[in-house]
Amino acid sequence: TIKNLSFGTENGKDYDDVSTITSNSSDGVSRTAVIQTVVPESSLTLSNVRNFAHINTAKSAGVTSYAAGLCAEWKGTGEASAVGNYGDVTVTEQAGSTTSLSIAGGVCAVSAGGAKFKDCVNAGKIENAGGSNKNTVNYSAGILGQMTAVAGSINSCSNSGRLVNSMAQSQKFYAGGIVGVIEKGTSVSSCSNTADLLQSMPVSFAYFAGIAGSVDGTSLKISGCRNSGRICNTGFVSGTSGNLRMAGVVANPKGGTSGVQIENCENSGVVSNVSETAQPCMGGIVGSNTSTPVSIEGCKNNKNAAITSVCRTSATLTQCNLGGIIGISSANGAKYSSCENYSDVTLQTVGLTTLAEVGGIVGRTGNCTISGCKSVSRISVSSATTLEAGCIAGRVGASSTIKASGIGGKLVGTDITSSNWMQKISGVNGIITTDGGPESCYFIESTPETAITVKIGSFNLWRPLSRISDRSTYPEISEYRLWEHAVGGIAQTIKNMDCDIIGFVELYSTTETTPYVDTNKELVSLTNSLTDNRYTWRLQFPNKADGSYT
Repeated sequence: TIKNLSFGTENGKDYDDVSTITSNSSDGVSRTAVIQTVVPESSLTLSNVRNFAHINTAKSAGVTSYAAGLCAEWKGTGEASAVGNYGDVTVTEQAGSTTSLSIAGGVCAVSAGGAKFKDCVNAGKIENAGGSNKNTVNYSAGILGQMTAVAGSINSCSNSGRLVNSMAQSQKFYAGGIVGVIEKGTSVSSCSNTADLLQSMPVSFAYFAGIAGSVDGTSLKISGCRNSGRICNTGFVSGTSGNLRMAGVVANPKGGTSGVQIENCENSGVVSNVSETAQPCMGGIVGSNTSTPVSIEGCKNNKNAAITSVCRTSATLTQCNLGGIIGISSANGAKYSSCENYSDVTLQTVGLTTLAEVGGIVGRTGNCTISGCKSVSRISVSSATTLEAGCIAGRVGASSTIKASGIGGKLVGTDITSSNWMQKISGVNGIITTDGGPESCYFIESTPETAITVKIGSFNLWRPLSRISDRSTYPEISEYRLWEHAVGGIAQTIKNMDCDIIGFVELYSTTETTPYVDTNKELVSLTNSLTDNRYTWRLQFPNKADGSYT
């Protein structure tokens, strides 16, 4: 038993600005943490142990690295209870091409003996960094990087430390706010993530989500978990279709011999992809379900937790799957019950998408049962050769059943109304109950949780007269800064950005003196001529030298 200890702090509350645990490895296995290894024969209890020291691992390509705030490799049994990591954990790999594995966790990197984690906290940043290696696999998480034992569990843990992949290039990035990869385990329950997960580098596979990245546990249950952090990809994801899987809760539940159960989970964080990618699979709760069918019950994707993919590519995208609850399930037999989505689902491509399957609850699924679900959202798609979109599902298996579910909002530019809603439930297939009986689907006329997105732009203007006063000193510069040369460019930029609301900084300074009192009118007039008078202009402050308005 190890209890009531703190590392890297003088007062027990803050980092001492000195303590660091560092390793440099050129071969073998590197373990970097307060505790390197818990051997298989032992049972360890960690209680009220906190780490503030920074953990830094530098390694050569080909080295296996386990890095964490408290324990690098936990092979034995036992429990970590009421422990916390507040130091940053960074794994930096040299450029190379040798197969490598890096696993990082705020509390523990690898748990292989069935240890239980309860009431654990991470507030340190977890980062994979370094040079380019197309054969590196990175697992990262706020609490536990990888769990590989059947008896293992994670209960009432929370993460507020950002997860970042800044490695120049790697093969795989699997990450979760709580756990990166589960190969075996029993449960993840009542956990929360408030931190952002950011993937901005070229990878072949990226599976990451607010709670868990890749999950392959037989009879594993994930319940009562919450995410409010942003899940963002801006990196190039290469390879074949389905290599980008993102979600608010679980990116990729495979299921083992029996399906993963996801119950009473909630997402309030944006799930966003802006990149070139083969096939994004994105959802508010689950990104992609493969192999054994998943069961999702009582889950909710809240308003402003938008599911958005902007794919910038000159090549043809094979397929894109987005859903308010789940992006895609390739398995037959999935069940979605009592789930709700109130946020926008948007697919925009710069290039060509061969097939887009987008839905308020599910983008695409095999034969399934959808019961008691609600979706009131705006579903938008651009640049698809074939579009399959529905307020509940984009596409379901032909033998699927959709019942007792309600819809509202807007589907690809069309408002859902009492006269058209029956045709908007599913894009393709499905046995839909609309006969008015107890299991009938229904139209939702309005709800306070309908998502609204507002685009705001701010423009910082300058003081033209002050530039003129410097004209004798800097004639070649000040000439280009004159208002007469700038106003057209500003107006054109406003048009191109197409914002709903625009604000100006230093507008008063720009127009305060008599010769320039009408320059703001000139900008308004030119902008409205370019935008077909789309804007209603309001000044909420005096903009003349005498304190009056133009």
